[in-house]
Amino acid sequence: MDYVETPEINETRKKTAAIQHDLRKWRLSYMSLITVVSSAILGSLTFLTIGLIVRNQSLVNNTGNFLAILVIFSPAWGAAALELRDRLFGLRQELVDLRHALRSLVAKAVNSPQSRYISYKDSLPELILHFRTRANRYRYIHNALQTIVIAGSVITSTIIAAAGDLPWGRWLGATVALLLGVSAGVSSYFKLNDKSAALQKAADDIEIEMRAFDLSINDYGSMETGDAIIQFVKKVEKIRVEHATHARDLDQSADRLTFTYTQSSSPT
Repeated sequence: MDYVETPEINETRKKTAAIQHDLRKWRLSYMSLITVVSSAILGSLTFLTIGLIVRNQSLVNNTGNFLAILVIFSPAWGAAALELRDRLFGLRQELVDLRHALRSLVAKAVNSPQSRYISYKDSLPELILHFRTRANRYRYIHNALQTIVIAGSVITSTIIAAAGDLPWGRWLGATVALLLGVSAGVSSYFKLNDKSAALQKAADDIEIEMRAFDLSINDYGSMETGDAIIQFVKKVEKIRVEHATHARDLDQSADRLTFTYTQSSSPT
């Protein structure tokens, strides 16, 4: 296979790597901002609830002042979050454009019918990023739901113990318990943690194969370049098929659970 790595291809690869680095940096900043603000709001509401239950006016006043500060500065951190989100969208689009351009350049540089395999390989970083983005999204939602379940369990016990026989305490405890049940049910039904782990595994497996091919190690060490790229494509396709099968099994298990629940709850 006659393949020439032109200066234009090298420059495009460097730009792609730089955009990937910036994307990781800004994504971390965005998630850190969201996490800090969400934790501050959740913590403030928790302390405010405890202060109202135990009738601690000092705690209520201090927590109320902190919430007022959060509300006053909400336009600032809201604008910062929107700016970070827009920057992320722009970087993702720029990364997609660079990868499309890289595939076109590689296809022109390869004077062989196997050029489509090289183009396929250069499209895989975009697929890996897509898998990991979805895995992170599922993991964040799962962690948030689990945090609600854990924190809500403690808050419910505190409310019930502090309120005693007061009617509002029972209603508040029942409301929080309902929120816990919904959160736990959503997390269990949609199998968010399992889906996140499956996506992360698929992305890691593809990346491992890419490194092995680039370094000519493992199965690729004794192969010619043409045979190696064909073998590489076959292995990656096998990983993708296994992931698709696993994802379909997870969805079908949720459907079977719904069907079983419907059957058991229907009148006989």
